[in-house]
Amino acid sequence: MTTKTPPPRTEWQRGTGAIAANGDSAQELVAELARLRERFVAYERLDHQLDEMVTGLTDLLRGATELRRRTNQDIAAAIARCEALIADDRAHHRDTLSSLLADLDTAQRRTAAVTAAVANLKDELADIAHRLPESHHPTAGPPTAYRLPPSAPTSLALAIRGVPSVAAALTLQRFITGLRPVTAIQTREFAAGELRLHLDLTGPFAVADLAAFPDGSLEVVEERADRLVLHYAPSAVT
Repeated sequence: MTTKTPPPRTEWQRGTGAIAANGDSAQELVAELARLRERFVAYERLDHQLDEMVTGLTDLLRGATELRRRTNQDIAAAIARCEALIADDRAHHRDTLSSLLADLDTAQRRTAAVTAAVANLKDELADIAHRLPESHHPTAGPPTAYRLPPSAPTSLALAIRGVPSVAAALTLQRFITGLRPVTAIQTREFAAGELRLHLDLTGPFAVADLAAFPDGSLEVVEERADRLVLHYAPSAVT
């Protein structure tokens, strides 16, 4: 009778150890697969979040571009409106100034006509008084009325340079109109600081009378029989 002897203890332990090792490897694979699944899920979540961020940034950029476009359009429209208003205002002021100059010229013409009519009336009255016979009344004195010799009318082209504004031009024009030999004055042009006038005179123009101008000084630049050029120096403001 043969008796079976069990394998040595060392061999049995080796077999058990191999089985245990195989079991641990399977568990590690399962755990590794679980970790990989978790990472994959995390990556998918991150990718989804990135997609949402890109979409949001794209919408934000599109909105910023549209806002910039609308803002530029609004700015351009506002600039156009301002330019139109400025142009209209300038045209209105230009028309008003032209109307004022025309009215002033008409008034000066009428004043000159009235002045000439008064001068003629004085001459006629003096002529009538001269023709009257002397009075024989004992208390009557010699006649005092006499006829003034008429002067030949002349004209003068007057240019004043250095005029800073329309108000100064009107002031100068009024002053020159009030001088004694001037019977009529016409505004030819006012541009680039130069006022051009045409004067009708009853006699020679007295340049010395220009010293009476209260708002500055008038210096003679050129003086001829039919043309006079002055330079206007405003009085200093204290």
